[in-house]
Amino acid sequence: MTDARPAPLISEHPIEIQTGEIHLWSASLNDETGDGVRGFQPLLSDIEIGRANAFRFERDRRRFVMARGTLRTLLSRYTGELPEKLLIETGRFGKPILGSATERSVHFNLAHSGDKALYAISLDSPLGVDFEEIGREESLPEFAEGFCSPEELRRFEKLPWPEKTRALLRLWTAKEAFLKAMGTGLQIEPRRIEVPVSVTEGDSQPVSLEWIDSPEISARYVIHPFPDCEERLGGSAALAMPLGQHSPKMIWNGSL
Repeated sequence: MTDARPAPLISEHPIEIQTGEIHLWSASLNDETGDGVRGFQPLLSDIEIGRANAFRFERDRRRFVMARGTLRTLLSRYTGELPEKLLIETGRFGKPILGSATERSVHFNLAHSGDKALYAISLDSPLGVDFEEIGREESLPEFAEGFCSPEELRRFEKLPWPEKTRALLRLWTAKEAFLKAMGTGLQIEPRRIEVPVSVTEGDSQPVSLEWIDSPEISARYVIHPFPDCEERLGGSAALAMPLGQHSPKMIWNGSL
């Protein structure tokens, strides 16, 4: 991960993406000098500026500007549109999507936690990605009843504390990625979704979750856990997308 940089330095070359590929990017949201915010803020829409200004703490405002400015600059390299001209709309439940006016459209999703952000880009279908920084999971056990199914709670009760907190973080990122791919956010209760044991144990194999109320819908999605992100980015990460692509090619493009 590198320090933040002004927009022009990361928007010089177009990026080609092929059918069947998922491009993954990470970015630092650190901006100690303020150069990043000054470079990115002119690219943001009035709505995005309003959202940034709504944050109580200056640190969070800066991180939001950095995350959205990086997103716009990245999307401009895939679409050929100027970053400030991109129409980023919001779905019914808050999921950001590219407006229909964009000629070369892509699907995307982003997540940020602490001073890091993760971006996923696809040509083929909507997707959801989540990232949670390690070190923020210590409080998860006290909230577990709010996002774990009864079976998951029984499973976690048997784990020692260090394993329990890490397993809960993996579970949460998988559920959050699924809900973001669906475009519903927390309109669906996370505790009504069950995550396979393999995900919480740190396995990287793609799996399906089970939405207890609508298993036929959840069966249409696949979760790709990224346990290597715990070392690569210092956090737990997962990506969810509809079935249809046979073994999509995940391409880590590095840090912005």
